[in-house]
Amino acid sequence: MVAPERMYWAWTVGALWLLVWNALVVWRFWRYMKEAAIKGDRHYDRVGKYDLPPEYADSESATKAKRPRKR
Repeated sequence: MVAPERMYWAWTVGALWLLVWNALVVWRFWRYMKEAAIKGDRHYDRVGKYDLPPEYADSESATKAKRPRKR
């Protein structure tokens, strides 16, 4: 039989590993989704807005709107 002190230690290490792993997965997913949004916005700026009615042709994507204007 394993001593209870060692069981608590094992559960603590397992829970810590699970938290670290979940943080890594969430971070990677967030980066992937951000990249996919940027690619979609670039496509909208190049192609997508011209497939819409003419009043949308001078619109811009959310990514381009957030970018500071260069003078």
